[in-house]
Order: sequence, then structure tokens, then C-alpha cells
Amino acid sequence: FGGQIHCSYFQYQPEIGSTWEGQRGKAYGGFAAAAVLRAAGLLSSASRPASFACQFLRPVALMVPCQFDVVSLRRGRTSDLLSVSVSQSGKPALHGLVRTVDESTGPEFQPARRPTLVDPASLPRDVDVMRVYGWRPSKLAEHIECRMDMDIAAAGGHAAWQRLGEGIVYDDPFLEAGRYLMLLDNAAPAIVNQAGYFWGPRRKELPWGFANLDLLVHFHVARGTDWLYMDSEVITGSGGLSSAQTQVWSDSAELLATSISQIHFIPITG
Repeated sequence: FGGQIHCSYFQYQPEIGSTWEGQRGKAYGGFAAAAVLRAAGLLSSASRPASFACQFLRPVALMVPCQFDVVSLRRGRTSDLLSVSVSQSGKPALHGLVRTVDESTGPEFQPARRPTLVDPASLPRDVDVMRVYGWRPSKLAEHIECRMDMDIAAAGGHAAWQRLGEGIVYDDPFLEAGRYLMLLDNAAPAIVNQAGYFWGPRRKELPWGFANLDLLVHFHVARGTDWLYMDSEVITGSGGLSSAQTQVWSDSAELLATSISQIHFIPITG
């Protein structure tokens, strides 16, 4: 990031490189969301992210300058609220709200449900699974190691271990939370799989196009482990809208972050 700095306003002009491609020629939405969180963290006076809400307005093209406008909406004694607007070629692309807090004390609870975790090495790599099922692995798969839980996929869910690389964990809470965001913006596969169109025999017959409209995240723990386990489940779906919840866990089954996404489906014609 580089740009102009003011006491309650930042402006950055970054480009997202081809490493983070999602759709062809477009940035992976989870990485764009992580960049929004990172930009907010550079202006925040509080030490860690507490929540993140993002509206996806249009895909971000790779290798084209973006404009990140970061505004401090509230600066309190122990928490901040920041707005981040991302535009490209004069058109809005993303808008995020980031709530940040300082470390404190309070009641402590354990999750009511923990996943049964297995050794990541015992699961197949996503690139191998995708080739078997006829999907083209994205460039992102070259830079994020992913191990799919095919037993959960067979039951209509979506779960996987992922890491950026062996031992990669960030001391900066905003960078660390950005790792979680890249997994949390991944609810659509659970919905498509439960509908029978992702891994099953009808995988090439998907009758809809779809897009993630928004992402709401609550961050629970500021530091995780290099391997992160993501687990998505469908909440409900009707009238072209489907909701799914995703959780990210450490390799010791510590809940790091939780998200909910709303996916919009549109019938394919012609």
C-alpha cells in the first residue's frame, strides 16, 4: 500500500497481482476483502479487528490500479469504526465496515460444537480432486495449499484444511485476520454441493450463475496456526437467495472466526 495519509482519512492506490486470481482476470474476492481489512488496520488506533462487513459490488480486475478510501467514522477510547471504499476505473467495487478493539478482559466461553479434526496430510489436495472431477484449478491453488475433506463433501457440505505455507502465521492481528478472510469468502461451494451440482454426477449441469453479495465476519482469536480448517454449512435458501455460515478453526480446534454470506443465484438462459 502507498498513498496519502491524514489523521482520519487514508487513500491508497494499490494493484492486485495475478497471484490472487479467482475468476479469470479478476481478483479472488477473499483477497480483496483481506486488502480492505488491512487498509482499515493501518488507520485504526485500536489493536485488533473485531468484526468486518463487506458488500461486493463488482469484481476487481487484476493489474489495474484501485483506489482505497479509508475513513475513520468513530475513534473511541477502546474501539474504532472505519469505512473502506474500493473503486476501480471510477466505478465502486467493494465497500467495507471494520470494527476494531483493544485487548481487554471479560467472560470466556468455549464453542458449543467443535469439529472432528484429522491430519491434513491424510486428505487429498484440492488440485488433484478438481482434476478428477473435471474442474480447472485456479492460479490461487498454486499459492494456497488446500486439503479437501471429501467425506463431508459427499454428505453435501464443504470443509478443507488450508495454509499459505509452512509456519506462516502473522504477528500483526490485521494480517492474521486477513488469512481467515480468504477462507471465509468461500460459502458458495457448500450451497452448490448441497444442491448436487459441485462434486456429484451433475457437476457440469449447473443451471444458475451466482455471486456472493456480502460477507459478515466476527473475529474471535487474534492468532491462529499455519494450517486453518474451514467448515461451511448451508443455513437456508429460497427465491434465488441462499445463506451459508463458515467457521475457521486452528489445528488445535480453537475457533478463530465465524462468517455468514448471502449468495444470489440467477438462472442461466440460452
